[in-house]
Amino acid sequence: MSFSRQPRWCGAGIIAIAVTILALGRAPTLAQGRGRLPTPPDVTIEGPLTLEQALELARAHQPALSIAQRNVAAAGGAVRATRSDFLPSVSLRSDFSRSMSEGQTVVDGVPIGESTRRFSTQYRTSFGLNQLIYDFGRTADRYRQSRMQRHAAEWLREQTEDDVINAVQQGYLVLLANEELLEVAQDELRFQEGTVEWTQAHFDAGRLPRADVARVESARATAQLGVTSVENAVALSRVALNELMGIDVRTQYDVVPLPEAEPTALTLDGLIAVAMERRPEVLAAQKRLGASAASLRAARKGHVPSITGGASFGWREPEFHPSLKYWSVSVGMNLNIFDGWFTEAQEQQAAADRGAARDSVYETMERVATETAQSFLDLGTAEQQAVSAEVAVTSADEALRLADGRYRADVGILLEVLDAQAALTLARADRARARFDHASARYALERAIGLPLAEFEQGGETQ
Repeated sequence: MSFSRQPRWCGAGIIAIAVTILALGRAPTLAQGRGRLPTPPDVTIEGPLTLEQALELARAHQPALSIAQRNVAAAGGAVRATRSDFLPSVSLRSDFSRSMSEGQTVVDGVPIGESTRRFSTQYRTSFGLNQLIYDFGRTADRYRQSRMQRHAAEWLREQTEDDVINAVQQGYLVLLANEELLEVAQDELRFQEGTVEWTQAHFDAGRLPRADVARVESARATAQLGVTSVENAVALSRVALNELMGIDVRTQYDVVPLPEAEPTALTLDGLIAVAMERRPEVLAAQKRLGASAASLRAARKGHVPSITGGASFGWREPEFHPSLKYWSVSVGMNLNIFDGWFTEAQEQQAAADRGAARDSVYETMERVATETAQSFLDLGTAEQQAVSAEVAVTSADEALRLADGRYRADVGILLEVLDAQAALTLARADRARARFDHASARYALERAIGLPLAEFEQGGETQ
């Protein structure tokens, strides 16, 4: 989330704050359509909430992570299902049958004797065993396919966790930024209230015109409206952060400010190299490519024979309990000669899937590289803006001090004071935005490379 797309402020300082609130109030949200828990978890937050605690709450309660984990479990079940094809199957069968036949004996087309009716009863119980002996690797390819799909699901779960972490980080920053803007708006209101008292006193003493009193009272009313607006933005951003953490949106807490981030000296080539090794999207796409290749190999073996073995042992007899034992051992071969071109259609589909998976790997790597480069450039810009914003606040604060001193010494005009106060409010709002952009850009770059920048720098990938 970046504020660089927002329009520049104009007019009085409190209007600048209102415009900034509109931008900061848009907390990031996860993709719609994810599952939701039937009821929000009962979570009590004691003391100020740190970013680390917010992330832990999201890992524990965010439904998107639970859904991704269940997808991994489902993929694991598919692996066990395909692995079972290598193992023997054992069955128990027990049945009872009774049949009847009726008719006459016929000799040379002439019925002899009377019609007779015969009944037959059979009890049977048996154990059976079947085992795949060899199918030219078709079952092995299906097993490899399911394993690759499970690995892809695991990496997609990692991707979902990265998305959740980034969303919580951005939501936390939005709340911090809105709280800083609230402090700016409250300082503006206190200044305007002090200006009203001083101006009213000098008006009563006959030193200032009535127009100055009306002007400062209007500025105070505008400042009060700004405080109310920012307070609402703070409450909304806390609700948004609660949703991202997966807890009750009514939960109240204070947040702990983040430490100032130091400037970084990074190389784009090193960042992209790490991203290709760490990003879950890239790794998941590679696993899906492996799964599609295994699926194609299995489809091409649709007409190869499969050899199976079987054995059975049981009892059968017309009387209960059956005591006549029997057993059998068999070896069989099954060859699919013609199936209405079903095998050929499967092979065509698998070949197309493998081609799409290969293209998906390339597209994902290109997207990750572009995202990394964009985040790298955004971070450089944000670092420069943060430095400039601090200088602007210092300059505006000094300008206000001088203008206020001249006005109170009756050598300046009220309009100069109000303009200086508006400039200071704008500079402080710009500084809040610059701090947000800097921290947001760092988190975005960490999401882009799949690694915290502190660990990246410790690994020696600095310039």
